[in-house]
Amino acid sequence: MHGILNKLGIVKIILAILCALALIIGVYSIFQIYVGGTDAISRVANWFMAQISEFLLFIVIAATLILLKLTGKKNHPKIYFAIMIIGFTIAGLNSVPLLLTPVSISNANAEFSAGFGENWETTIPDDVKSFFMHSPFNIPQQFLGVPHKECQIIEDIPYYEDPDEEVTLYFDVYMPKEPDESLPGNRSTIIKIHGGSWVAGDKSTGNMPVVNKYLAAQGYIIFDIQYGLRDTGSLGALAIITPENVIGNYTFIDMVKQIGIFTKLLESNYSAEYNANLESVYIMGGSAGGHLTCVTGFGYNEDYFNGTFSENLNIKGVIPLYPPSNVSWAGASGLLPGSPETDPELFDAYTPTALIDANDPPILIYQGMSDILVDYSNSIEIKNACDNVGVTCCNLLFPLAGHASDIFFSTNFGQVWLYYLERFLYLTQ
Repeated sequence: MHGILNKLGIVKIILAILCALALIIGVYSIFQIYVGGTDAISRVANWFMAQISEFLLFIVIAATLILLKLTGKKNHPKIYFAIMIIGFTIAGLNSVPLLLTPVSISNANAEFSAGFGENWETTIPDDVKSFFMHSPFNIPQQFLGVPHKECQIIEDIPYYEDPDEEVTLYFDVYMPKEPDESLPGNRSTIIKIHGGSWVAGDKSTGNMPVVNKYLAAQGYIIFDIQYGLRDTGSLGALAIITPENVIGNYTFIDMVKQIGIFTKLLESNYSAEYNANLESVYIMGGSAGGHLTCVTGFGYNEDYFNGTFSENLNIKGVIPLYPPSNVSWAGASGLLPGSPETDPELFDAYTPTALIDANDPPILIYQGMSDILVDYSNSIEIKNACDNVGVTCCNLLFPLAGHASDIFFSTNFGQVWLYYLERFLYLTQ
């Protein structure tokens, strides 16, 4: 009997330690959400903490209740109430990103009303809405995932080879399982460009493949492409997500040329092979890919890029996620030769805000307001540049969301984004 009691005591101690660790993690989450840091660990934490805060909310509440049970109100009243106050304060602060979801939805509604009219939702037929998410946020889907039908995926199709750099670039295609003209995508083409600071990253697992699958099931043809990256000598932890076949001595100029080569092959070969509709084309990407998305989408009809892209793609929308708005620093990093002072025309050609003109298609931006890598002022600058020339731009701002805060598909950030993304695509086809 005495041995059993000792074992129960050990179990209680272990349980108390685990609960205390849960509270410590909750405190760390609060620090990263509301304060943050500039070190490497904080940069990674900025991606995740606000997204998992709602999960931590429930974990912290459970840990607090267990600690209260272990402590006992009668035996240790002061400790009991201290645990209660600390635990529920940590839980409350971790709940704020979730509680601010209505603010994100209200902002998105206001942006869509300004861009597409007050009654924009009524312009979408009911039979089309049946394919869409029925609400911007659904708590059960946060834990169970957003349902979508199966799609067809063809991977690792080569489209570019550079023997000098020993680089070969590939793309993946996401398509509906079966051709179906009733699907809302109607074979519209989406070119996806991954992020990674122009030095890392990859298609597929590095570029939100679940979103690709979701949209493909709705009838879109998604081409998720690689492009040549700049060799920095060492990628550290980023080497895990970066294949060797894409690393070379590449600049913005090379990257955009490679994307341009893909658009030409899309016209000559891939559109027919994969039944892609080139009369309705979208460019989409996040972070560094968001910058290249802007340069491609805004620069498509610019004289500066004459001959770079296929002339027969009808760009219906540009969809950058947390995009840098200027590249004045690119000369120092080797991503552009010279400087804005020595070659202003070159730097303007790769600066999203300088490229925007009245001929550009509608734009949909995703931006976390606590992004420590690409400050949300960047998206506001793009939005202002669009407003100045009369281009429709819906800038979806997410309070307390960090960089790449859409990476978890079913969180409150990801759900709201997807709800408006699928509607933007349909409205602009």
